[in-house]
Amino acid sequence: MTTILFGSGATIPFFKTPLTTSYLTEQVYKMERWDNLVTKYRGHTSNVMANAEDIVSLIRGFNYMDFNHTFETYAEIIDKVASWGFDKMPGNNMMNTIFAVLVDRYKKNFGPEWRDVPFLYREIIVQSILELETNSRSADYKELCSKQRNFIEHTANYSDKTSLVSLNYDNVLFDSIEGLGFEHCFNNVPEAGNMDYFDYYQFHKSDKVVYFPHGHSRFKRSSFGTIQYYEDPKVAEEKRWEGVGDSRIDSSLTLTSSAFAYDFNSFITTGQTKDTSLNLPPYDAYYQRLSKDILESDWVYLIGYSFGDEHINRLLHSYLYSNPSGNIFIVDFIENDINLADEIVNGSGLVSRVFAVFKPSVFFPNIPDITQYQSNDIWKINNLGYGQLMNNIYLYKNGTHNFLNEFKDIPFL
Repeated sequence: MTTILFGSGATIPFFKTPLTTSYLTEQVYKMERWDNLVTKYRGHTSNVMANAEDIVSLIRGFNYMDFNHTFETYAEIIDKVASWGFDKMPGNNMMNTIFAVLVDRYKKNFGPEWRDVPFLYREIIVQSILELETNSRSADYKELCSKQRNFIEHTANYSDKTSLVSLNYDNVLFDSIEGLGFEHCFNNVPEAGNMDYFDYYQFHKSDKVVYFPHGHSRFKRSSFGTIQYYEDPKVAEEKRWEGVGDSRIDSSLTLTSSAFAYDFNSFITTGQTKDTSLNLPPYDAYYQRLSKDILESDWVYLIGYSFGDEHINRLLHSYLYSNPSGNIFIVDFIENDINLADEIVNGSGLVSRVFAVFKPSVFFPNIPDITQYQSNDIWKINNLGYGQLMNNIYLYKNGTHNFLNEFKDIPFL
């Protein structure tokens, strides 16, 4: 069994303008994007909608307080504001109770015009990605997709089962696996208007699957609560807009109830509290399978993953302790030589984050210490570009682009 997980860093070489967290954060500031989407929303429904100026002002106001915010933290802020604005009933969830007290005391109010702001926010993210895919693909995009295909095919040939897991909303992985037989398990259902719906049974039984725990630009959540899938992400965008702010049975579902606050993660999942989305289909099945896939894998490849998602980190943490023969191979870009002293002091680099995830558990002192490492191993990584970082954990530090060119030359792959 092999699991390959693609984080945001995996797509960087595929675009002239790198598709990074910083790029997407810049997009959610842009007044022009908000003006266009607010106008579009008001043309689709008679529902009230906040002014673009008020939305951008809120985002910028939090930026002045903390310059380290990203598009995910801003999504969290907007979601919580919109949760209160949706119904203002303190007993419906804890966030509404908190806001009720704050509004009563500080007289700052948000109304129902904020209800679908989180939907527009997510559309800005997807819109920005689709624009890059249309206008800013790298000159060697097709060649890179072919090389990524070769890596996936090469890896799958050594395994009875292979799962591809993408945390990204773009279509790079789809373009890389065409014809390889990986199943996304969305099947046409004539009884439901010929829509493509998720097949739980097929998903859990398939030996070669591709899935998206954080959602995708090809998704739409319908009023039934299920995800509809479209081969063309632009068609998916059109279908989401056709049903927004509507009460028809095929309308777009833009929020669901949750204990702490309303959840606005629908076709894509973002923000800092993604865990509640894992209760919704198909993300519940995705997480269940991800846990099983990782636990049963001989190799887990982490391509461009920054170790920023706790719901994934906890699966990785338990993996090597539960499967002593398992191995993790990390692919990322680290420009300078790795210096363990600096990593320990600064605590912000990739290696520091890896150590934090795989530190020994204080609750089980008798388990093997997988955090052991040797200085000569670090030397090999700095000089060869790859090597063993800790027991059963390997690192390639020269980035995704170089890895796709060199993976066959790495001895233990």
